[in-house]
Amino acid sequence: MNNKEKNISIKGALLSLIVCASILISYDILYAAFAYIFSSLPIDLTSDNKFDTLNTFGILVVYLIFAYLYKLSRKNEKRNTFFTFKKPKVKNYILVTLLVFSMMAVSDLCLRAYEGISGDRNSLDEVTSSIGMELDYYDEQLDIYENSTDKENEVSQDEDFDHENNSDDEGTSSDEDNSTKLELSEGDAKSGYATAYFWAFLAVVLIGAITEEVVMRGICFKLIEKVSGSGVAIILSGITFGIFHGNLAQGIYTTMIGIFLAALYYISKDFSLVCYAHILNNFLFTLPRLPDGVEDAILNSITLIGYVTLIPAIFILIKAYISTKKSELRNP
Repeated sequence: MNNKEKNISIKGALLSLIVCASILISYDILYAAFAYIFSSLPIDLTSDNKFDTLNTFGILVVYLIFAYLYKLSRKNEKRNTFFTFKKPKVKNYILVTLLVFSMMAVSDLCLRAYEGISGDRNSLDEVTSSIGMELDYYDEQLDIYENSTDKENEVSQDEDFDHENNSDDEGTSSDEDNSTKLELSEGDAKSGYATAYFWAFLAVVLIGAITEEVVMRGICFKLIEKVSGSGVAIILSGITFGIFHGNLAQGIYTTMIGIFLAALYYISKDFSLVCYAHILNNFLFTLPRLPDGVEDAILNSITLIGYVTLIPAIFILIKAYISTKKSELRNP
């Protein structure tokens, strides 16, 4: 490598790091700004997930405007867009579904490794606590109605509740244990759960996933790719995605997921396919209330499939990446 090539690579590395830092900082600034705006409006924001949905949607709009303005300012560039799309093919979506199962296996491996090293056996609970607090509350209320045979705990929807009378569920609950107290009517618990899940779905599964793809794969990956190449862009955008999630347990496996998704985008050149993968992954982590044992059976089955397909999936991704790279070198 001559001095000119070395200077170019150093410049590319510095610009790549600046891109990563800018993405993380700008997102935090935008989130704080929209949080201030929405908290000042006369709307009900008692739901954390509703608050996050509105904030994230505002952030999405800002980044899409940035992407549009960037495209307008680079009209003369051959590749000046962050988002590329292709005609949907059922085969591709089936393959990506299996890839998502492999990503679930990677997440499981990373969490197990983290728990083994740190000794923290509740890492998954910590990861999901930010989205599940409201859901957990209503879920516990519904569990009481489904599991209790004590008629004293059956309260009409239109009756007022006497918390002292409902605080003792066959002697198993205490004044300090609010998680087992019947505090809502069954109807209120069901409607509360439905509303909480609706906002959690929007915040995490739909708007959250699309926003993260726009920011991480659409903008971050593409900007780094321009200055440092696809390989560096895949790794750095993945690491940025991990840091973006803000805690070590989640950061480890989201880094791996970010690398998977960036590689998929580079190979497929189809932004909708990457969004589908992210949405499906988040949905599997945010399944709605299911009968006892069903959710665990679904996730365990998917994770098992993921372990079986993990090595082939990695092999196929690497092979497809090399093939795509060679094709680009032949046809720059």
